[in-house]
Amino acid sequence: MKYLVIILTIIIGGVVNIHAQADTSSLKDQLQKLSSEIQAVQYSSDSLKMKMEQLVSKDETLQRSVNNVANINSLLQTKIDSLSQKVEKSELDIVGLDQQLNSQKEALSGEISETRETTNQSISALDDALSKNTLYWIIAVLAVGLLSILAFLFLRRKVTDNQSSINESLANTRKELEQEAIRLDEKLIGVMETQLKVIQEERKAQPESQQEEQDHSLALKVADEIVRIEKNISRMDEGTKGLKQLSKAVGRIRDNFAANGYEMVDMVGKPFEEGLKASVTFRSDPDMEGEPPKITRIIKPQVNYKGVMIQQAQIEVSQFE
Repeated sequence: MKYLVIILTIIIGGVVNIHAQADTSSLKDQLQKLSSEIQAVQYSSDSLKMKMEQLVSKDETLQRSVNNVANINSLLQTKIDSLSQKVEKSELDIVGLDQQLNSQKEALSGEISETRETTNQSISALDDALSKNTLYWIIAVLAVGLLSILAFLFLRRKVTDNQSSINESLANTRKELEQEAIRLDEKLIGVMETQLKVIQEERKAQPESQQEEQDHSLALKVADEIVRIEKNISRMDEGTKGLKQLSKAVGRIRDNFAANGYEMVDMVGKPFEEGLKASVTFRSDPDMEGEPPKITRIIKPQVNYKGVMIQQAQIEVSQFE
């Protein structure tokens, strides 16, 4: 608008001058001059508009960049918080170990101090006897040496006994935990068997038209628990009490699982093929040089119902890198 007012002012002024002078030739010259000025002003206006559009586009690009940086900063902060929690937990564990080591160190230091005092007393007595008889001195030296050896052996044996006691306590605790886990898994299997039987009875009572649309949530949970229990079994010692009964219970629930139309695809130990419908995590294994990638762990199993996949597998693949 400002440019238009200026242009109109110039035009009106020019017209007034033209009438005042009444010179036709001068009027033409002034009109040409005004036309050139109008074109120049129009060119300046277009140039300003283009610059304004460029500035708006740059502002939008900068805003998007700022939003991306803010999202990345939020993700990094979340990871930093998680790592901080892990570091705090590790520090607490280290403090506990330091306290145990300091306790044992103090106990051993006390025993060593007592042994040292005993040895010093023996040496003092030996010094007193040196002036009386060389033989007594030799015997005392031998006695002190023998006492030192016996004290060293005693302390070494005590440390070994303490370590053996700790290892035995840990082994017993681990065995108790494994047996408790076996009992809990057996109870869980019993509950899952009951649920599968109930589902089987309900499906028998349903018309065939309704059997196509089924709720598979319980079956998928059963499949995940089977994988977890079998993984725990593989880590336990074969002589663990109750392990055989648990293995048989897993076999029974697998049979019930299959009787309800479900199938768990066994993938462990098989070569990995590109295009496999699964969520894959790769792990480097230096012992697999020259071997093809292989599936070494099942996180979630692939489950089929009547030949149709209803759950995609989550697997871990080992390969040489």
